[in-house]
Amino acid sequence: MADGLRRALTSPKVVFAALGALLVLTVLLTPDADGRPGDPRLTTHSAAPQGARGLFEIARRLGWRAERREAPFNDPLDSTAVYATLDPPSDLTANEAHRLLDAVRHGAGLLFVVRKGGALTDSLGLGVSTDLQVSTVGGALAVDSAALRQAPCSETPWPEGRGAINWQDGEVHSYWLTPVAKRPRDTVTFASVWRLRDPSDPRPPASDSGRRAAVNVRSPAATGFPYGRGRVVAVADPDLLRNDVLRVCRWGLGVTAVRMLEWLGGGVSQSGAHGTRRLVFDEYHQGYGTHANPARTVARFLTDTGLGRTILQGIAAGALLLAALGARPLLPRARERVERRSPLEHVSALAEAYGQVGATRLATRRLIHGLRRRHAHGAWRRASDEEFLRAIAARRPAAAPAVSRLLDAAARPLTPAEFAQVGEAVDDIDQRMRE
Repeated sequence: MADGLRRALTSPKVVFAALGALLVLTVLLTPDADGRPGDPRLTTHSAAPQGARGLFEIARRLGWRAERREAPFNDPLDSTAVYATLDPPSDLTANEAHRLLDAVRHGAGLLFVVRKGGALTDSLGLGVSTDLQVSTVGGALAVDSAALRQAPCSETPWPEGRGAINWQDGEVHSYWLTPVAKRPRDTVTFASVWRLRDPSDPRPPASDSGRRAAVNVRSPAATGFPYGRGRVVAVADPDLLRNDVLRVCRWGLGVTAVRMLEWLGGGVSQSGAHGTRRLVFDEYHQGYGTHANPARTVARFLTDTGLGRTILQGIAAGALLLAALGARPLLPRARERVERRSPLEHVSALAEAYGQVGATRLATRRLIHGLRRRHAHGAWRRASDEEFLRAIAARRPAAAPAVSRLLDAAARPLTPAEFAQVGEAVDDIDQRMRE
């Protein structure tokens, strides 16, 4: 019994069912990696912890004419506006990045989150660190103002105490920028982080920060630099602009975000008053607006372009050719079907075949076998045909002449007249067996 239970528990059905249940439980019970459920997009439509609605509302309250752009950067852009593309899930295309940077060269401003392999990142020669380090002494974010750290703040928790960002030491930790190309001298640093000093770095540690500078080095997390007639602000980590980070006043990132916007606004060629500045948030690449439809795009290509119309004509010509080749000048012939004979036809065919070759002995044996199959019972079923006929003659003496005729016919060839008598003998035995 124990072996049977062990085999049942180790059968493939039980094992795979247990693995499937374990997988479902793991998916349902595993918490989020950062403890912040919800939409992770840095979009101004979202007032959730990971959204950017806070930055949008701050800009409006400070006099910016903040708006959301839900269309791609396909048309010429306003060179007097400030554009913000905040780590969208769908990156800008090369053409869109070209138009956006062309507007910046003519006087626009650009606030963007650096992402590896992004079109803007490559065009501006920027990079971002591959890891997020925690300093051995103090927090990772370098807050310059001691008064800001000690400011009396009262942040109310998010509903049910969930959603807020949670760094282990209560300080902000961020990626940092790693410029690929040399930055201009008038580059401005808006936020920096303390990171572990590279042991192979030959530079001596700074002495103005005491014990922390002996093991750490400051690296920029948000910088601004001129680009043609305009200005660009690059942010290394999208967390620096999220709602649940800007709302914590002791971290000072709300003030930092305002300083970045004001610096960008100072680089825009203004013709109007302070309140007429445009701040355009890119929401198209966050998933909003009307996006391309593959079916509609293919249909427009086939009908509105010369190459498309040529392809469409080729498809129509191919369809006509297939229709022409598939047409038949003559009706197809019906397939002949060969059916098997019915049982009666089969008997007649066998009788004709036996008569053609004179197989009287074989026909006689078949008749005797049929007779035995109809009347043999009990021990007679195990007896041979000859034993069955002799038993009939012993039990019914009146049938003895017919039995003798059958035994004689099974042993030698017969004439047609004699074979007719065989049939009469079979009929005689049938009648006597039914009496």
